[in-house]
Amino acid sequence: MSEKMVLGTTRVPLEIGPGLTQFEMALTHQRAASPTSRLFLNFEKMISADQNTSDFSVYLNLPENAAPEKYPELFAGTLPMFGLYESSLKGAHHQGLGLYKRLEVTQLLNRLTALSSWNSKTLTVSLVPLTTLKGTIHVDRITLTAD
Repeated sequence: MSEKMVLGTTRVPLEIGPGLTQFEMALTHQRAASPTSRLFLNFEKMISADQNTSDFSVYLNLPENAAPEKYPELFAGTLPMFGLYESSLKGAHHQGLGLYKRLEVTQLLNRLTALSSWNSKTLTVSLVPLTTLKGTIHVDRITLTAD
């Protein structure tokens, strides 16, 4: 198995709340070493004390204050939150480290990097809850990796 190459990462932990959450990820490499690499957004150590969480639609490079439904070409996929509350609980046999999720974004990033408007220094990631989110979700780190 080949080693993962980290192409970008968030600088600080994030809080995802009700409504649209947007953040910028600093890109550290222009592109994966191999053009055949698969690209993934990795959501690490997601924790919530709220039982009423929501799945999220994920968009890449959505313009600021834009209505996500007007940009279906920027949709990266759905980030499921099934089991988030349970994985966040600390117990005798569980550390409460939360969920780790991975979303493949190869095709979308290949299209985005071909555009003249592509910014090779940052990637904007937008999370839109699919249902009403009452609390917040803590995300320790989000990375972009190539496998």
